[in-house]
Amino acid sequence: MNEFELSLANALRDEAKEISMRTDQQQAANELRVRLDRADRTRRRRHFAYAAGAAAAAVLVLVAVVVTSRQASPTDGAGPAAPDESGAAPSFTATFLQPPLHATLPSWTEHADAQRNGASELFEESSCAGLYGASPCSDDADLKLRILTPFYFYPPGSLTTIEHPSYAEYVAAWDALESSGTATISDRSSATVGGRPATVMSLKVQEDAPGAIACPTATSSAVSQCAPLIAGRAVRVAIVDQGADAAPTVFYISLNGDAADRASRFAEFDTMLSTVGFD
Repeated sequence: MNEFELSLANALRDEAKEISMRTDQQQAANELRVRLDRADRTRRRRHFAYAAGAAAAAVLVLVAVVVTSRQASPTDGAGPAAPDESGAAPSFTATFLQPPLHATLPSWTEHADAQRNGASELFEESSCAGLYGASPCSDDADLKLRILTPFYFYPPGSLTTIEHPSYAEYVAAWDALESSGTATISDRSSATVGGRPATVMSLKVQEDAPGAIACPTATSSAVSQCAPLIAGRAVRVAIVDQGADAAPTVFYISLNGDAADRASRFAEFDTMLSTVGFD
């Protein structure tokens, strides 16, 4: 091998070493990049898992707060307050009546259904005691309590309503129930309710009287839209005088006529009357 060939061979060998070194470095770099990518993905997965766990914990805390607040919140608007573990009777306010009033209701209303219709609030243990013998009440779910202002009502046998009755007119219509054969009246007395004059009486209803208690409008259907007296029911009512220019306020309880607890339920009703205040 001459000098030129020797020099060329050395140059090619050096270049081959350099290429080999560059290739090894490139492979090493590629491998390092792969490892870094793998580590980065692992780190991101861990961060995502931590974030997901934190979010789930936050949701559980929020749900617990909402459930607790709902359980602690009293009933909104008119009606009995939320159940009181102390056993106290439920308080009631009615700002929709004129004048507004407050009272302590009989304890059974705490678990009754409450329905408002115009200027009337009804509490009932069950939806029963319809006209013409429909849906009779069972012995353990027969109580109904109404608190209302009677702007309209149908006297028994009338096809038209009396509008905006005075206290005297409304009391006279109830007194006339006995002479018409609609009900028998007992324990009628004058009283004071919330500092106002009142008439209180008990009745045993003999015949259905659609619309005899109150109606929401002057043209309401006596049969389908008004509060009736129902044959076979025992009733106690208090009619409170609100003055010459205002309709009376009425408190009314009814239950099965043969109910064994009628006397005690009427006594509860009278106790409620002693707690009434007008605002």
